[in-house]
Amino acid sequence: MDLLPQDPGHSEHPACPSGYRRFFLKLFDFSGRAGRLEFLLYSQLVPIGLLTVMTVLALVIAPNSTADDPVSDIGAFLWFVISLTIVAAAGSRRLHDLGRSGWFMLLAVVPLVNLYLLSVLFFSPGKRPVSD
Repeated sequence: MDLLPQDPGHSEHPACPSGYRRFFLKLFDFSGRAGRLEFLLYSQLVPIGLLTVMTVLALVIAPNSTADDPVSDIGAFLWFVISLTIVAAAGSRRLHDLGRSGWFMLLAVVPLVNLYLLSVLFFSPGKRPVSD
């Protein structure tokens, strides 16, 4: 018994709606556009959620580990690399929405310029796509 009606050419599974699939596929996607709300979601909430999951895993897997334990160092490094990639991808898509190149995300490593860049990414309205 199907929970959701589907058209014959559509192979979406009811347990994984297209919104969730699209969300996870866009985590590491540097192409396309992202509005302010999507940028906020990917740049703030995803790294916080990832940190929460990794903290719970660290407490479950290695409850007696110390700060000098290489497992905690590897976990912290993985969290940093994954979060940095997600934020860079979201920033690149947001810059595309503003009509700029995604390479402007490299300005995020320049002190004080990064504050200006973040304020532009969070508060500037996006450009409307030109329709032919």
